[in-house]
Amino acid sequence: KEVAPQLAPEEIAGPAGHFEALFGARMVAGLVAVAMLCTLASIGLQKMAAVDRYRTDVGAEREIRLADGSLAHLNTDTAIEVSLRPDRRFIRLLRGEARFDVSPDRRAPFVVQANDATLRALGTDFNVRLRPEMTEVTVIEGGVAVRDGEAPPRTVTAGTLAAIRGGAVAMTPLDRAQIAQRIAWGTGTIAFAGEPLAQAIEEVNRYRKAPILLGSPSLGALPVKGLFRVGRSDAFIRALVRAHGLQATFSRDGTVMLAQNGR
Repeated sequence: KEVAPQLAPEEIAGPAGHFEALFGARMVAGLVAVAMLCTLASIGLQKMAAVDRYRTDVGAEREIRLADGSLAHLNTDTAIEVSLRPDRRFIRLLRGEARFDVSPDRRAPFVVQANDATLRALGTDFNVRLRPEMTEVTVIEGGVAVRDGEAPPRTVTAGTLAAIRGGAVAMTPLDRAQIAQRIAWGTGTIAFAGEPLAQAIEEVNRYRKAPILLGSPSLGALPVKGLFRVGRSDAFIRALVRAHGLQATFSRDGTVMLAQNGR
């Protein structure tokens, strides 16, 4: 009995089988290529959306020129995260205070997140400060669209201070002297124009690792006037001693206690 010769699968399939095998190989190669392109695109997007982090120590300041040409000036003990993409520029203020001089780009909105407040620059120069009880925005030029949580957005124009908390935005107009006072830290100074001593000490303590303390709450209402260099709180203390007849006691850890002279 004769046995039929065994043929290889490709011989049985003939030309059509060869075509199908070739077509399948090309499909696999195409899928691999698409997967590689998707991977490269994903890596590219990750690079574009990379987060850069900047910070300052207590008593230090820092100016940063961002990749889009905008300037971010960080005050003492401040931290920010920066994510720049072709369609959006996003800054998160984690703590402290920062001033932003924004480079115009209609394709990429400049947005700052500060606690629950979302601040969108409208061709602007503005200052943002995180306080324990609220977020403060001082607009120097242009305008800022402010939204806190789910509340409708409001526009804060130049020469205005916005206090933001719990969905409410309270706006107060400022004159040039008041604006200059609020952003004096950018020139390395702190300006006081009659503020109570308790408030002035709170401001100066932002630049000190060891605090200035009041020996009596009654001293907190004393008025303070003057221009002082950041990081030179010794001059601030001497001015208080002269102006109000106070006594300054220095501790080993750098803490300073202010009290009425002779008490």
